[in-house]
Amino acid sequence: MKKGKRRLALWLLLFLLLPAALAFGARSASRYTGPDAGELTALLRRAAATCYAAEGRYPPDLDYLTKAYGVSYNPKKFHVFYQLDGANLTPDITVVPAEEATK
Repeated sequence: MKKGKRRLALWLLLFLLLPAALAFGARSASRYTGPDAGELTALLRRAAATCYAAEGRYPPDLDYLTKAYGVSYNPKKFHVFYQLDGANLTPDITVVPAEEATK
């Protein structure tokens, strides 16, 4: 009988904690607004390095990087500056939040 009470208590605890955990996770997820400028910069640099490893050269422009390597970002939130000085030189990638660029 003791085992049955323990199992019942465990199930009750599970059914009480699970909705609370889901509500907390949903609230946290709704506050996530996507990557910040630093995360987007790191993502673009990793994609450029992947291109270099696969093709032996860095992407010629940002358009190629986004189309060939599936990188996407919101141009209304970020301005991305991509400058390539040579096929085997690491490109200069700068990401600026759109609000800062208009100030």
